[in-house]
Amino acid sequence: MIGTIENSTLKFKFGSLEWLNYFGTPFYLLVISILNIYFISVSSGEKLNSFLIIMLILVTLTCLTYYLQKKKLKLEVLKTENSKVTYDLLKEMLLKEDWYINAHRKSTVIQATKKNSSELLTFVFEDNSVKWNVIFHPYNQNSLKSVFAKNKNGKRIVDKIIKASA
Repeated sequence: MIGTIENSTLKFKFGSLEWLNYFGTPFYLLVISILNIYFISVSSGEKLNSFLIIMLILVTLTCLTYYLQKKKLKLEVLKTENSKVTYDLLKEMLLKEDWYINAHRKSTVIQATKKNSSELLTFVFEDNSVKWNVIFHPYNQNSLKSVFAKNKNGKRIVDKIIKASA
C-alpha cells in the first residue's frame, strides 16, 4: 500500500520515495533558490533587505504549495447508510473501468490506478461510510504536477459510485 491512513488522511513516511515525489519539489526549489539568491547577493554586494524580501516570498510560496498538497491527502466521506456500496461491488466497478488494484486489505482498503493514467484512488471502508481520495500517483512524476493535477478519471469513477449508492 502506498502511504498509511491516519486520522482520515493519507500520509507518507518522511523521506520515503512517495514523500520525496509528492512533497519534495517545493522544498528542493526553496533550497536551490535560497542558495542562488545568497550567492548572487554575496557576489554582487546587494543589500540584505532585497535578499530577505525574496526569501519571504519563496518561503510563502513553499508553504502554500505544501498546504495545497497536504489538503489533497484528506479523505472525503461518502455516507452509505443502506450499504449499497460494498467492498466487492467497488472492486468490481474498478476492474470494469480498467483500473488496476494496487493494494487491498480484507474489506477495509482499496488502492487503484487507472491504466495509462497518473491517478491513485484510495477507498477506506467503515461501518456506514466509505472514505475516498484521488491524488496524483506519487511514484509517477514530480510533485509540481500533483499540485495542478485535475484527477478527472478518479473523480468520474467516484461520481459513478455515488450514483450507485443513491
